[in-house]
Amino acid sequence: MNVKGSVNSSKVTTLTFDKSHLAALNSLDAKDPTNPDDAIKASILSTLTWYSHTPIDDVRVFVKNGYVTLNGIVQWMYQKMVIAAMVQQVDGVMGIINSIDVAHDTHKPSY
Repeated sequence: MNVKGSVNSSKVTTLTFDKSHLAALNSLDAKDPTNPDDAIKASILSTLTWYSHTPIDDVRVFVKNGYVTLNGIVQWMYQKMVIAAMVQQVDGVMGIINSIDVAHDTHKPSY
């Protein structure tokens, strides 16, 4: 999926996932429930936090006008793909830019 346009970085916030702080996750819902981006971000966090097969501690999420950018690092390519597939299913997500790095990427050329 191609996404065109620009993102005003002053309106985009970074979230780092941490399963040990579910109280902080719940507080995101109270931040501004009328802001669609905050609601989308909270839904993404909730979805990814409860999926235990993919570690998300080093993944960051940015949402602007329903478009999601994923950054960070995972160990394997399948984890990157699973995270993107899960995010795509969240209501309100218009598109995804998956910029998650893969630590053990077997497709990188070795020089």
